[in-house]
Amino acid sequence: YYVNETYGHYIQIKLTEPIGNGLRFCYWLRTNEPPENPNIEGYAPSKIVVWYSTVGNIDNENSDTEGQWKELVTLTREADGLPYTQGDKMYYMSEEIDLNETITYLRFSCMEKTSDGETYYLGKDDGNNAFVAITEMKVWGN
Repeated sequence: YYVNETYGHYIQIKLTEPIGNGLRFCYWLRTNEPPENPNIEGYAPSKIVVWYSTVGNIDNENSDTEGQWKELVTLTREADGLPYTQGDKMYYMSEEIDLNETITYLRFSCMEKTSDGETYYLGKDDGNNAFVAITEMKVWGN
């Protein structure tokens, strides 16, 4: 289960080939709400940090330390338009992100979500609100 205080609720991706120029990613949200009235706020991340590693092979048991993770970009609802309200599209497509070195792993970290005006810190808070619901994700790079 990939949750901790440093990286929130995260998805770790080993790239099939290293990339060194740039990347984009897209994710889709999932909700249990009816399709004619999808309230996605309680399921959507409000702050995402994308990390990268240049390490060739990371043992998942020790990935937090072996990964030598470096922050690539931080995205928020306010600054980057992460979707969260009724009427928003149910997906997010990033802008192109330039890379300064060749990377082998990505860590897509959902750090916070805001629901009913309250912020939950994923990986620190627990209970019924310490989750996000992403149903699919795609990453493109070269």
